[in-house]
Amino acid sequence: MLAKGAKAPVRRQRGEKAVNNPKHTMFAQKALGLAELFAATFGDKPVGNAVKYRAEMVAPDGPSTGGGKQALQAIKLTPIQGGTTLVAGHANQVEASGELRTYEYLVRWHQQRFKGGELPLEREAYEEFFGRLKTFFAQQQLRVSVTATPTPSGVIPAPAGAPGGRNLPLILGAAVGLVLLGGVLVWVFR
Repeated sequence: MLAKGAKAPVRRQRGEKAVNNPKHTMFAQKALGLAELFAATFGDKPVGNAVKYRAEMVAPDGPSTGGGKQALQAIKLTPIQGGTTLVAGHANQVEASGELRTYEYLVRWHQQRFKGGELPLEREAYEEFFGRLKTFFAQQQLRVSVTATPTPSGVIPAPAGAPGGRNLPLILGAAVGLVLLGGVLVWVFR
């Protein structure tokens, strides 16, 4: 948090000097600060051998995160020479949490997206980066969850209390009742 009267830094391109901007909200300032700290920690060391990736944390696009509702900051691995960007996880300072994706997650996601294509990032390189990410999150006092498996393409997990489970017999009974009622109505009005 900034001291009273202090101005928040503005998002800048690589090599550009920071400019103070008092219009950033508290959440946006916090997110911007985390992105800059991430860049200072991870920016100089590429991830990978055959294909080298630059680790980045997305900073807020504007002066506000909607009161923290848009505070999710993606952690991306962008190929330095061009190619497919990988999302290694995200941070959310409002909820003091972060999600990190395992190497297996990235492999499965890549296979789903590219019809079985091989992930061009070596396991050892990613595991080393993953360990550094966990340490970084811990230092920022962010609770970390690890996601090992991506959701299959086009499948959205059902919310709690959605059809299935205990509600299934009730739904099936109602459907059968409607079919029977329709049959009776057809028979009566023919």
